[in-house]
Parts: sequence; structure tokens; C-alpha cells
Amino acid sequence: DYNIFTLSTQLKNKGLKDVQSAVDGEEGCNKAVNLVETLQPCAARDCRRIGLIFMDIEMPKLNGYDATKKLRTLMNENKLPYIPVVICSAQNSKETVEESSKCGADDYIPKPVKPESLKRVLRRFIPSYDG
Repeated sequence: DYNIFTLSTQLKNKGLKDVQSAVDGEEGCNKAVNLVETLQPCAARDCRRIGLIFMDIEMPKLNGYDATKKLRTLMNENKLPYIPVVICSAQNSKETVEESSKCGADDYIPKPVKPESLKRVLRRFIPSYDG
């Protein structure tokens, strides 16, 4: 998908080396939980091996809102470290931003993703990011 490729490329160009992607919301949730569960455990809530999840609203199987809700539920049930979720969407409206917050997302950026928006989000959620 062009959007996945574009955002992945932007992230890699910002110096992030291990960028994972999924083709639908269900795969994204499962992949995130599996990655967190298989990595070395860490006790502190702010200790994360996956720094950030970008979630599109319009995805097959589970849309971004439902995928974010499911991800939050799975992480709580399995006592997994908190990972920030940023909703990305071309649906740039007040309602979209409000729904993003209600479903458990930590932030929202409109598509097409502008470099300054991406930089703001990376600085906010990845403490080691200095770009």
C-alpha cells in the first residue's frame, strides 16, 4: 500500500531503523502484541521496546479506531508495557480527532503526513529521538 510505504520511508529517513507494518488492523494488533511479548521483559511501565504505533483509520478487517481499542484491551489483559498510538487519517475533522482520543489513541496527525507533524510526534513519544 502506498500510504504504508510512504510513512515507512519517512520514518526510516528520520533515522528509525526497525519499522514494522501491517496490511490490516487485526494483523497490526496481533503483530504489536507478539513483538512486545517476545521481547525481553521489562518491569517499568515506561520501558518500551516498541516506541510508537501509527494506526490508519481506514483498514480492512478492523478499522483504526477498533484496532486501537483492541490493542489497548490486549495490552491491559496481558499486562504489557504501554505503547503510544498515533492515528493517521485523511479524514481531518474535529470528529476524527475526538474519536481518535475516545478509542485510546494518544495523538492524531492528518494525511498526507507532513515532515513537521511527524517530527513533533516522534519528539513527543520517543525520548531518544533527536531529529
